Amino acid sequence: MLRFEYAPISLWELDYSEIKRYLDGLRAMGVENLQAHLDTFPEAVTDCLKRFQVISVNRRTLELYGATDEAALTAYLSQIFQNEMHTNFRDELLDIWQSRLKGEHEGVHYTLSGTALDVNVSWAVL
Repeated sequence: MLRFEYAPISLWELDYSEIKRYLDGLRAMGVENLQAHLDTFPEAVTDCLKRFQVISVNRRTLELYGATDEAALTAYLSQIFQNEMHTNFRDELLDIWQSRLKGEHEGVHYTLSGTALDVNVSWAVL
């Protein structure tokens, strides 16, 4: 259970271990410039979006996205993180590649009913 279950803002705890392994694998293969790599292989961003795992979300997240429970939310992540979210996630990958431990961006997520949500995402590696 997320420590901040009743916080008034949406909180997600995510595991990026598979993404880190993927990026480490690219380095081992000799990739030095992730931005150039992603320009050449833009599908890698979509692939990485499928690699993180949701550990936990709080109640406000479920309410905001219109999910009855965590399983319902995670079953539709590709619907929540679509379109312009790929650009923001690409920027997160570049930050992680450069060993940045926190970041922030604005973007659009979608509820399970398809309503656009303007979001300000702040993330930090713990």
